[in-house]
Amino acid sequence: MKFRSLSELARGRPDEAVREARDALARWSQPSFQLIHLWELFLRVEAQMVAGRPEAALERLESGWGPLWRSQLLQLQMYDITMRELSARVHLACAVEAGPARRKKLLAKAMKDVRRLEKTGAPWAAGMAALARASAATITRDDREARRWIDRAVSGFAGADMGLHAEVARARRAQLDGHVAGLAASRDAVERAGVVEPARFLDLWAPGRWDR
Repeated sequence: MKFRSLSELARGRPDEAVREARDALARWSQPSFQLIHLWELFLRVEAQMVAGRPEAALERLESGWGPLWRSQLLQLQMYDITMRELSARVHLACAVEAGPARRKKLLAKAMKDVRRLEKTGAPWAAGMAALARASAATITRDDREARRWIDRAVSGFAGADMGLHAEVARARRAQLDGHVAGLAASRDAVERAGVVEPARFLDLWAPGRWDR
């Protein structure tokens, strides 16, 4: 279910990804919250993000977080990092268009997830945390902090051999600097990795106010 549905998301087909996840879950007989339910939740939330519906993504995430928490799957580092990173991105995406008071609350929630990522000490989480901090800085229009954290994200992803993520971070750095050629080169690299709509993918992985 997971990898087939993720490939549909990369092709810009969120509805097909949700259908794949739903069909797989329908064949599962266990009533308790299991790993397959975690991935179904992940994919449904991610599909809403791909479709440009962050508020719907947040609603789905919040409705599923209680059962996820009670399942104790988040005690396993891999799943904790995966879901905390998703949660941070969703809250950041919602913060982009939120009013001042709600934006402050959404950013606070995103930063809580980021601190959890940083606390794990996992190399592959470091770049994710730095990218989220850079995204938050663009939302508050703190370009100095955004550049500082996006550079850390590039280094973190490169050090963890996460090439596609590194290209996303490079694209956002180029966007901050108004570097048209650099942005185009990174978008081309993302597209060569099999992503059909690189601009949408950038918004998915690094929401924020990046244009200057």
